[in-house]
Amino acid sequence: MQYRYKLRPEYGKENLLIEFIDGTEKENFLQELFDALAPLNFKTTNTLDVWMNDEVWLTISSAVGEFTLTKDIWDFVFILADAKYQPGIRIIAAHLDQSGKFQKMDVDFSAYK
Repeated sequence: MQYRYKLRPEYGKENLLIEFIDGTEKENFLQELFDALAPLNFKTTNTLDVWMNDEVWLTISSAVGEFTLTKDIWDFVFILADAKYQPGIRIIAAHLDQSGKFQKMDVDFSAYK
């Protein structure tokens, strides 16, 4: 199975994020994501159940920085980083591409202004 994602800016901001588009509803999605990012030592350090938003936030540590992975009950999944770890977002995207299980979609950055 190949999952698809977008490397795109946050709405109205400069920071990039990764938005997963297809396959997030699959039971093994998170396992395959973490397997693809294992070379970066991608590990969960904290889990926060944000019940009022029907979301789970995972705090991630890795060799390329710290990130937040969000997943909600509608299977929207994002990887976010503050400004300090923005270079790591592109490195994560490169590892996703190299895994053969994730495909990057083209994005019009102006659509997120």
